[in-house]
Amino acid sequence: MDGSIQTDTDEFLDAAYIVARGYEQIGNYPMGLELLKYITIVAAMNQRYDLETSCKIRTGVIYKNYFPPEGDFILEALSTIADIHLLESSKPDREIYFCLMGYAHKQEGNNTTALEYYHRAIEEAGTNISSPVWISEAYSYMGELAQKNCYYTEGARLYLTAATIAFSEGDVTVADTYRDNAAGAEISATEIYIKSALGLRMEQNTPDAEY
Repeated sequence: MDGSIQTDTDEFLDAAYIVARGYEQIGNYPMGLELLKYITIVAAMNQRYDLETSCKIRTGVIYKNYFPPEGDFILEALSTIADIHLLESSKPDREIYFCLMGYAHKQEGNNTTALEYYHRAIEEAGTNISSPVWISEAYSYMGELAQKNCYYTEGARLYLTAATIAFSEGDVTVADTYRDNAAGAEISATEIYIKSALGLRMEQNTPDAEY
């Protein structure tokens, strides 16, 4: 009897999660958000930690997509995920989790911590990426930081990696944006080379200027 009740509860929770995702997909994110919060509580009570973790991550995704760009909402949603439960979650969920944490810390101005989480997302993805849109965002952020620190060639490479991943997922608009960012980084690098060459030429250092 107890096994039957547990099975019924699991089926109810799984069905409710599908409904919550359906609400999100049709744009009714307030209803999806409330249902996810409810499922989170019931899943924890029934030791469905995989589902609890998924619900908290989806809550963070909704905050990112539909709420003002303030990272504290996302950090609050993800802060109660236990490390052991994260390790036992699916690979796509782990990739999204690390990217969400990176994004949230970026919004809070914690660039060092944001970079650490984005690095972890890329390490988690490895060569078999499960969440391409998110991993492309991680590479884009790393490219942005590299460009800000005047590592223009590295920034362009990272932006192009982000563009390639986004394009592989069919997101042409985002891929084009990342390609434009890569071109901007390359132009900045070219300007530096030109200025250096002109300076060397003025110093009569023709060989180095030509190089």
